[in-house]
Amino acid sequence: MDYSKYQFVEIGDFAMNHMDLLTGYIDISPFFGVTSPDYRVFLLGTKRNTFGKYYLYVFQMGYKNKILYAFGQGASQLGRWRLPTEQFNAFLLPCPLYETNTNQ
Repeated sequence: MDYSKYQFVEIGDFAMNHMDLLTGYIDISPFFGVTSPDYRVFLLGTKRNTFGKYYLYVFQMGYKNKILYAFGQGASQLGRWRLPTEQFNAFLLPCPLYETNTNQ
């Protein structure tokens, strides 16, 4: 088999099924490995990003509530409603305030 187009996934990377906005999903990988080219693999700046779980929730709600569906293209009746890279890269996401504990 040819794995040349497969993507490496590291612990803490987001792995997103952007090819199926109806039944697809997104999660943070607990594993190191490879995934199909049909998945989008990304991270938020650094692996130590404080807001990883927050953004995971935002993206998961995007799937569950079909928010991402509105930005898709393809043949939805065939289960191939995909999120194009241009649309994904154009998303403006809310960023929570980061507060440090000054009492330490």
